[in-house]
Amino acid sequence: MKYIVLELDHGRSFVREVPILFPEYLVHATMAKSIGQAIMLEDKSVVSVRPVAAGFFSSLGLAAVQCYGKSETLDLESRGDEDVNLMKMFDYLHGLV
Repeated sequence: MKYIVLELDHGRSFVREVPILFPEYLVHATMAKSIGQAIMLEDKSVVSVRPVAAGFFSSLGLAAVQCYGKSETLDLESRGDEDVNLMKMFDYLHGLV
């Protein structure tokens, strides 16, 4: 699997990070642009969306989650454990940074 992390800026110092997982046959840059546009259309409180991390995602169960590598099309690297923790805690913290 591939993943990107999008930073959603709601203005007034309110920022969230949203992880997006998708199959390897899709392109990081295309997904970042498409999902970013969809978010801006759906959530009028979002001022801007930008990718902040990208790479590959591997899981054999939640305890074995790994984020690694980089996106060549976005020229962004995985943040490793930081991205793993974001994904594990997203249900609780909703990406608040």
